[in-house]
Amino acid sequence: MAALIYEFLFDVYQLIDAEREHNLWLPDEDGVLREAFDHRYMSCWEWSTSVLEEVGATKPLYLPTMSKAIRRDTNGITQGPYSYPAMTLDECDVADFSEFETFDN
Repeated sequence: MAALIYEFLFDVYQLIDAEREHNLWLPDEDGVLREAFDHRYMSCWEWSTSVLEEVGATKPLYLPTMSKAIRRDTNGITQGPYSYPAMTLDECDVADFSEFETFDN
């Protein structure tokens, strides 16, 4: 599981870097401007972003002005297209994700 999480986060960093001149800088929950990753509601990126958010590797960015771009998942959780990395790749490499392991994953 840890290897998959690392790979997803690596891809997020790669896409942020590749699209740097077009990326938005949005405030996080503390008002700090973060370079946003935009999953553009593409299923492959939505899925990997939701995994990263669940394990704490990324955090969502919520803005009232994004109300049209926000949708609710099946659990009623509001999700927008933007998030930011909450850990570096080095931190991810040594993080313990064992609580997310299951016998059938």
